Amino acid sequence: MELWMYGLGDKPQDNAKTLKEIGFSAVVGGGEANIEAANSNGLDFYHCIGAYSYSGVFANEQYLAVDVNGKRQLWFGSTCPTKAVVRAKNIDDAIQKAKQQGVTGVFIDGARFASPASAKSIDAFFTCFCDDCMQKAAGMGFDTKRMHKSAYELYCLCHGKGNAAKFWETQLPGLTDWFTFRRRATTEHLINFAKAVKSVDEKLTTGIYIFAPSLSWLVGQNYTDLAPYMDIFSPMIYRRFQASEGPACLNFELGALYEALKGASGNVKRTAALLYTLFGFPVSSQTVQEGFPVDAVYSEVAKTSALVGADKAYPIIQLDDASLGESIQACARAGATCVNFFMWNDASMEDAISNGVFSYNE
Repeated sequence: MELWMYGLGDKPQDNAKTLKEIGFSAVVGGGEANIEAANSNGLDFYHCIGAYSYSGVFANEQYLAVDVNGKRQLWFGSTCPTKAVVRAKNIDDAIQKAKQQGVTGVFIDGARFASPASAKSIDAFFTCFCDDCMQKAAGMGFDTKRMHKSAYELYCLCHGKGNAAKFWETQLPGLTDWFTFRRRATTEHLINFAKAVKSVDEKLTTGIYIFAPSLSWLVGQNYTDLAPYMDIFSPMIYRRFQASEGPACLNFELGALYEALKGASGNVKRTAALLYTLFGFPVSSQTVQEGFPVDAVYSEVAKTSALVGADKAYPIIQLDDASLGESIQACARAGATCVNFFMWNDASMEDAISNGVFSYNE
């Protein structure tokens, strides 16, 4: 099983040399210094680009996603996911990165719609209903009024308003439209990304940092849709992320979903039971702080292997995981081809090396 690192810290040459010595084979992310450090130390280098960056000429409110109340929302530093000019810039960025010397492939990150934990408020999840998205949805044959109504009704329930029983009886068709639109719109852009990279050189690798299989449907990412186009799937399986915010992290996303659905179901026990049925893990108000056991890593990697094949399963896990060795072994047992670590930091690497957590792979 291969070992990859995201980033090289502030001493790229020294850190790349260390990675090579302990059995790593690749580095993802960073600029010219990281490319040079990786190449000169016999490591492959992969670029990573963000999909819908709210920056540069796009750092303007007109590009932001719009929620069910007509308010613009900034989530994960991203614009609306369907803005044509933003998508075109992202594709051009992918092509330019693919053309650089010393690059083995290109990964894409953030290619999705907003998740429950993508912003400080759950409101950002209830996007996007801007004119561009509604025109695209209508063009795909969706009933945009029904879609908006159902998303709005769910929003109300999550804020403690409305009738939960009536909602689940009447609004599922509209919700299905909403999630299906997210999926089709996201798949469209990711296929274009993969084709763009391959247009530079068929031998280049296409990769995606993607939500874990249990969560991916929430944001429009679908493993099966993308399997023919992506060479590598790196589900972000951060089981106990300990920062102030954690988009894509299991504990933050399921914690946010739990808090939101308590209002939608009207019953704490029923909410916990529903999430356990959907995700297979006990979820509570303490989930963000407590995180999930190593079994969650195994489960999500096994699902990835089953969906796209073990040869494409390259999960990315936390480097500062208190149970790092066990998490690596869980990935191996679940059939992963490689484990990627997020992200280089001196203290975590020193601890991991001193504890020999990478040595089992020798």
